[in-house]
Amino acid sequence: MTVQPPRPISDVTWTPPPQWVGWVPGAAQADAEALAAQVTDDPAVIPGVAAGLRALDTAWSDPAGAPVTMGAWLPHPAAGVVAGSLVIRLISPDPDGRLSPEALLALAQHPPRRMGLRVLESSAAPGQLAAGPAVLLVTDLTARFSRRIVREYTWFVLPPGTDETLMCQFETDQAWAFEPLGDQTNLITDSLIVTLEGA
Repeated sequence: MTVQPPRPISDVTWTPPPQWVGWVPGAAQADAEALAAQVTDDPAVIPGVAAGLRALDTAWSDPAGAPVTMGAWLPHPAAGVVAGSLVIRLISPDPDGRLSPEALLALAQHPPRRMGLRVLESSAAPGQLAAGPAVLLVTDLTARFSRRIVREYTWFVLPPGTDETLMCQFETDQAWAFEPLGDQTNLITDSLIVTLEGA
């Protein structure tokens, strides 16, 4: 039996649940009003929502690890506040190969340090998605000298047939949204479709 070599990921799609909008990085700068109109039809609210989407789009502009798709959760559009965000990135394998679920689970025991941030709590659990085996890492962070806590849900998805890893990072700094965002991550990761080159 011939073993097929791993193929790169060519496309990643997800289905935004109600109260979510998704876009290609950078597109929110021109399309923010149209995106806002997907969650509210109030013309008085759209400019505030659009401003929040543009700010999020700019905040995640990182040429060192550009995201492939982004999203925002606006359960209360009239407030004009993005309650949660999503960034999906592709991670190329290290020279030693792609991280295993066991190695990803170990991240919860020894999360990497981040400049200017302190990890308050970290936990991880294995899972299985339609897109492949996965590990969910849940992290509570705070900036040094700040009382504001950020909750991150990071799904590491290991699609079969490729040595790349899909990283779906959800984030909120709204304390009331910590648990509800966890439920939202399940809806979104269940909808992931990964296409490999040559498929």
